[in-house]
Amino acid sequence: MAKSKHISGKNAKRRKDAQNKRNWIYGTHAVTAALANPARRNERLVLSAEAARSPQFYPYTGPDGNEQSPRLALRLEIMPGPEIGALLPPGAVHQGAALLAEPLEQVGLDTILEETAKQEHVALVVLDQATDPRNIGAVARTAAALGAACLIVTERGAPEITGALAKAASGALEQIPLVRVTNLVRSLGEIKKVVSGALAWTPRARIAWPRPISVAA
Repeated sequence: MAKSKHISGKNAKRRKDAQNKRNWIYGTHAVTAALANPARRNERLVLSAEAARSPQFYPYTGPDGNEQSPRLALRLEIMPGPEIGALLPPGAVHQGAALLAEPLEQVGLDTILEETAKQEHVALVVLDQATDPRNIGAVARTAAALGAACLIVTERGAPEITGALAKAASGALEQIPLVRVTNLVRSLGEIKKVVSGALAWTPRARIAWPRPISVAA
């Protein structure tokens, strides 16, 4: 019986370690954007000595990289790059910066539509069958730059919001929510009730832009 408890405890630790690795945000832009997002509940900031002296982290470490600013409401840890890498999934390119944070609260499509119903110009970006975190992150950057209200993906097939996706998004996920829907056709129908128009295309489509659009799908 004791052995079973021990094995169970080891499995629980493995699950906790795996969950922690999913909740790590890494890369300079992704980390600084998460630190600046008041909606984030941050737990642990880990920087290399070089990263701590970089201008991006001055608000949190000071110009010398050895002072913790009062703005930083969590303990700053300085450690070598390889030790930071050991905290993260294999192959993670962390640039000497990693942040352990609680996932952002999920936002539903109904909430987005309610918030944008009275807006004159609304942009919602929709992805179908997107599975690569790097591609989704790249689209998130574009959507944020365009001022989109959200980025919509399908529940089935779309990856979880991991450190890899956050890094590819380069801070965009702190600016616009990633909304998951189970039925894209039905969701587009709901969107079209609120916005003035919709445009859909495939990777091979040739698109003319006669006027501003409300939805990109």
